Amino acid sequence: MHRRLLTALGASLLLLAALLPTAASGAQPVVRNGAHQFTKAGIYIVQMRDFPVVAYDGSISGYAATKPAKGEKIDPNSAVVTRYAGYLNGKHDAELKGVGAAASKKLYDYSYSYNGFSARLTAAQANKLAADKDVVAVSPAETRTADTSSTPTFLGLTDPGGLWDQLGEWTPWVLAPGPVFGLLALRNAGAAPGHASTAS
Repeated sequence: MHRRLLTALGASLLLLAALLPTAASGAQPVVRNGAHQFTKAGIYIVQMRDFPVVAYDGSISGYAATKPAKGEKIDPNSAVVTRYAGYLNGKHDAELKGVGAAASKKLYDYSYSYNGFSARLTAAQANKLAADKDVVAVSPAETRTADTSSTPTFLGLTDPGGLWDQLGEWTPWVLAPGPVFGLLALRNAGAAPGHASTAS
């Protein structure tokens, strides 16, 4: 039992280490003072000012609070939540229309834990959105890959007295023969199976 717990802990640490570099190095949003102007058309993520569903406190007339009580969860199917999420999505549509982008350019609405949307925009449309008072940030979408080839060394797992040494014969490959465990962890992290970091 103790060995399984340590195995699960080690696997969790490896997965966390694979995710941290991608989360910490996201694209920088545009600065509102005009210091940065977008110059290329592409996919942009637009963050809106209103609270997302999980944080909404009922401050908009006609819309009840959706923020759950401490220790509670939202019910994504409740009438109150779907009504407020619809309100946010309608504002996303209005922003797109306001900059001359067709509704078909919107790729996805984010409304539950983040209020915003992603869309295919021209540089001029992205710049107009960045200047809008209801928009917090406009960021170009970027694809990042997780490079995990040095994670065990970085975490000190392979050092004398490190976790792998403490567990005796245990190695990450005991979980599954070959690179299967790592491949599953990286797939859950969004890594492509053909990427160099998944090669055995």
